[in-house]
Amino acid sequence: MLNINPIMEVAEGKFKPLEKVRGRKKALNRIIEIMKLRKSDQQDEAVGIVYGDQDELVLNFIEQLQKTIGNQKLMINSVGSAVGVHTGPSALGIFFLSK
Repeated sequence: MLNINPIMEVAEGKFKPLEKVRGRKKALNRIIEIMKLRKSDQQDEAVGIVYGDQDELVLNFIEQLQKTIGNQKLMINSVGSAVGVHTGPSALGIFFLSK
């Protein structure tokens, strides 16, 4: 009802809440901002995306991310059934090596 989207991070091997954003589109834009701030500068490292449902917002997110990372490798995959059961169809994750 409130349309709050949590942004999580993996730190020390555990999922931890990073922040909460209202609205899915704002959350996806914020994820890219966080990646720009934290991403390692090494060009040979791949960036990964996992998603639940492949909707228009996810496709736009992938396109925006490809513009952001340039010619780096981008691995795209759907989440597995075990993760999907816990997160629901709107799950989206991005993986990269941070500084």
